[in-house]
Amino acid sequence: MPQVDLEAQLAAKIQELREHEELTYRQLADRLKAEGCNVNPGTIQKTEKAGRRVPVDELVGYARAFDMSLNDLLGIPDDDQGERAWPTYLALERLGHVLRVARDEYRDALREVTEIAQENPELVSAISRRLDKNLATFTDKAKRQAEQDGFDVSTPEKLDAYIHDWGFHDVPVIVAARDVLKGVDHGEGE
Repeated sequence: MPQVDLEAQLAAKIQELREHEELTYRQLADRLKAEGCNVNPGTIQKTEKAGRRVPVDELVGYARAFDMSLNDLLGIPDDDQGERAWPTYLALERLGHVLRVARDEYRDALREVTEIAQENPELVSAISRRLDKNLATFTDKAKRQAEQDGFDVSTPEKLDAYIHDWGFHDVPVIVAARDVLKGVDHGEGE
């Protein structure tokens, strides 16, 4: 099996990246220093020309200075993506289960509250007041955020579009109240 000359590959890669970004040795040294790696321009030149052995902290500095992973800097293929993704996939399965359970719990609670609200005008009134209060609060927040972001919300249509685009309509306290009131209006939950 042929021996891999990582020093020579690394030297060529550093030179390629430095030249691609049109950096002088001094400019690259300054970048490395900004990343916490104090290397002088002559050392960089020696690395490129003589393929000197680069210490680990300097490797990390080069990777950060060029905004890349160590594997990319060293030219090592990233073959283990599937292996690294497996724990995330298992977490996804667990989250899917949690989501299903949460949806079932929400549906059951919604049915229960809707049934009670159909017979209890005071509860409907309290939910309506809470909805109005929350809508006013989130509308004010949306207006302030739109102003900060430089969006025009001068008409009700523009404000509604902004609220929809930014997900303010998905706020749980608003969704729950609307779902109960819709169920009461349509006689659902019985």
